[in-house]
Amino acid sequence: MSAIVGASLAAAKADNSRLLREDIAARRTTYRGLPEVVTLNHSDICNLRCVMCQRSLGQGTNRLDRQVLDHVAHELFPTAWKAVLTTAGGDPLAVDFDFLLEHALRFGVRLDVVTNGMLLTRDVYLRARGAIDHLNVSLDSHVPEVYERIRAGSSHARVWRNLEHLACERHRQPDGVLFSLSAVVMKSNLPHLADFLRAVAPLQPDGVVLQQLQHAEKPTPEEEPTAAFSGEQIERHLVEAERAARTLGLNLFLSEFRRPNIISHAPRPKVPMTIEGHGLCWFLAQNFNVMYTGEVFPCCIPTDLCLGDVRYQDPVEIWNGEPFRRLREQHLTGGGNLFCSGCLHAPHLPPRPDHERLQSERERRAKAFEVASGLRRAHEDRTRRPIFAADLPQFVACDGGFADAVSVATVQRHDESVEAAVASEGGVLSLREGTLERRTAELAVTHRVDLRETAAGARGSCVHWLGDGVALVGFEGRGALFRVDATSCTAALRLSDPRSFVRTSGVAVASDGAVWVGEYGVFPGARCAWVYRSTDGARTFEPVTRFQNARHVHRVLATANGDVLVTTGDLAAERRLYRLDRRGSPQCLGTAWSGFVAACEHAGSLHFGTELLVQNGLVAYRQGLEQPPEFRPLPAALDLKVRSIVSLADGTLLALLGMDADLPRQRIGRQPAVLASRDHGRSWFVVHRFADWDEEPDDMVALGGSRAWAFGGLAHHVIGVEWGH
Repeated sequence: MSAIVGASLAAAKADNSRLLREDIAARRTTYRGLPEVVTLNHSDICNLRCVMCQRSLGQGTNRLDRQVLDHVAHELFPTAWKAVLTTAGGDPLAVDFDFLLEHALRFGVRLDVVTNGMLLTRDVYLRARGAIDHLNVSLDSHVPEVYERIRAGSSHARVWRNLEHLACERHRQPDGVLFSLSAVVMKSNLPHLADFLRAVAPLQPDGVVLQQLQHAEKPTPEEEPTAAFSGEQIERHLVEAERAARTLGLNLFLSEFRRPNIISHAPRPKVPMTIEGHGLCWFLAQNFNVMYTGEVFPCCIPTDLCLGDVRYQDPVEIWNGEPFRRLREQHLTGGGNLFCSGCLHAPHLPPRPDHERLQSERERRAKAFEVASGLRRAHEDRTRRPIFAADLPQFVACDGGFADAVSVATVQRHDESVEAAVASEGGVLSLREGTLERRTAELAVTHRVDLRETAAGARGSCVHWLGDGVALVGFEGRGALFRVDATSCTAALRLSDPRSFVRTSGVAVASDGAVWVGEYGVFPGARCAWVYRSTDGARTFEPVTRFQNARHVHRVLATANGDVLVTTGDLAAERRLYRLDRRGSPQCLGTAWSGFVAACEHAGSLHFGTELLVQNGLVAYRQGLEQPPEFRPLPAALDLKVRSIVSLADGTLLALLGMDADLPRQRIGRQPAVLASRDHGRSWFVVHRFADWDEEPDDMVALGGSRAWAFGGLAHHVIGVEWGH
């Protein structure tokens, strides 16, 4: 991850945490911040058959589809500090670990991993250590025959070899990873707990966790300690373990036995710190817990408190949905419920009397829900389309050619960096470091307006020329669009959220003179897809429509025949192309692949480009928006996002191809490029390949004749296309 991308993600996470903590401190139930921790119980497939686990009754067969995991990661990882990989009766290293590790590294998310250690080879640890915050290995016993009886299918020699390699690597190169071991206390290992601590001490764990044997999911009466030992004997073994921990200088965690922890040396805090002391369980305050079924529950304890299903619902919608809000309210008021009252993690809720009867009722209701849930999911699998699966629009597949052109483009480096630009009256209007600049077609600056006080250090996001000396400008995260004329700069439009902004692609002037503006936002939980209209030359605006649940408006385009078109994204289910009437009422014309950003009108046709991770292409509507468009898929070597499409004065169409800096794998083997077409987008040629990714621009603007200015990113170029004869 580049330093710039990493700093941006860290800032987003810090802002998210601030908002979340403000809302929790104010005892709200709806949060502006998104969950700081995402727990993924993404599979019940395991490589072992441990006696105390339901896997001893049969192998799991369930795993959350990678597309669902990808969708959840894209929605929640940009603002989350951590993902907990634990699985429900499985081992996270056995299923999709590398897939999730890649997402964690991309989005700067730390990982908590709970594993049996059989697959934890030195190579796996070396690949993952840069992302891992806390690694816990469930070990249970140091005695080979006891270990292999408890963890059926395991090899004591193999797991011990893995742990010794890990300890050696951590000694050779300290990495700050919190490393712990855990043991479920059972009849078989209770007498050996003190010796267990002595055996694992050379591995130098940051702590050893003792857990109580649970029977809710899979009863294991043959290993129940209280059935084989008296209370005095159990107490004596625990005391011996505590004494050994003190002697060895080991941290021993005993909270499940409601005993004080033995802390010989304070381990570093986990990331993030749990939010406690506000009358709210930390799971409800900062954790989003997904099961392999797609269902979201408050925590990993089986209940009938289902809060949503990420296969069909937006995770952000679930986070602040009615079930989540109701559960938070039950905690904040102290009322509690059948499952939470008396829980170790909810000391603010009073325990209920008749514990054994209530425990039986909890188990009955959890089992009943599990059966009903299985039937519901089977029905939904047949009748509902997953949220990550956008409907493919109807289209006519066409071959675009995409060969190298006979004559390459002429490229001239332009050293002045700008943040936003737009063509205006034979020249260009641009924003650079809080300064609005009028430029000639040769990019010479003829006039400057100082807007640094308005920009307040923010990067320029929008510039649009209205004529008669009036321009609209916007800056990232300023929550407003500004109108600049010869004498003043005023906030003409206050957006729905102070963190929102407007992009150049989100402004259009219709044939009747009305100015249309789409709102854009990338803040935590952004759902700000508003469209605004002005009929008085952008002096004032009114909100005319909001696209529910869409993150933001990607593009506003005014066509020659009077249409105003809007695209929305990034959620797959909300990638739509709309036509607005004069009042702003939307008509959905269909899906838009990716919520088109690159768009232009050329020779009576509408041209768009996709912005996907894979399978990108160029789209042309030639027979009206009601007819299926032509789609020309990019070949594998050119399969990049279409950043911009511009129409040049000489009839040439240009398309700029690039890829985000935080998607390095999609960049491998490819180069950012410029495509050109002389037959109105029916065939395309590669007219320029940028030398490397540092040369990649973000956008283009036509300069007149056969030239365009490619700008943004780290490099800026004037591109001229001269066709061979």
